[in-house]
Amino acid sequence: MDFLRKKGISTVESLDTRLDEISQNAVSVMGSMKKSEKRIKAINTMLSYIDKYEAGKPVHAEYAAIGWKKKKEKFAESHREELDAYNAAIRYFKANLKGNSYSRKDLESEREQLAAALPGQKKELEAVQADVKVLRDVRHWLNQVLPSEQYRQTADPGRKSSVQESLRGRQERIRQEQAAKSQPPRTQKKQNMEL
Repeated sequence: MDFLRKKGISTVESLDTRLDEISQNAVSVMGSMKKSEKRIKAINTMLSYIDKYEAGKPVHAEYAAIGWKKKKEKFAESHREELDAYNAAIRYFKANLKGNSYSRKDLESEREQLAAALPGQKKELEAVQADVKVLRDVRHWLNQVLPSEQYRQTADPGRKSSVQESLRGRQERIRQEQAAKSQPPRTQKKQNMEL
């Protein structure tokens, strides 16, 4: 019987270890996907500002070529949206563009590569999440059967535990505290020593 208990403990520990490994893999894949999606969003923003810059460049050149103050102010009023978009693009480039130039072709190819990799990452994440779900289900049912010292909370990473799980864990802690209190306190024996 002790052999089976020892075997069961090592099996449960290996299950917990495997569950931790797979959960860590899932977190890693999710992080990679979020990084790719964030970069795609940044590239889309950059391309949007590039479009605004290129559309407003001739209008700004015409505005800069006007020498008379009144005529320049009148032109600025009639082309306010284009000039504002151009100036916003210039500010964005100064804050975010590495180097002095941009390459639309490079940005679009990077975006296409990232977008092409996302479906593969999603499939990998779905497979890992399916494995995690199976192992969590096994661990849940083991928690129902095993003694309390082998009980383990297995909440999803980034997910709060349910009220039932929290209550079950709290009840278990209370039981353990009560069991510890019900044991008689240890008394130290006095030793009489004669010299």
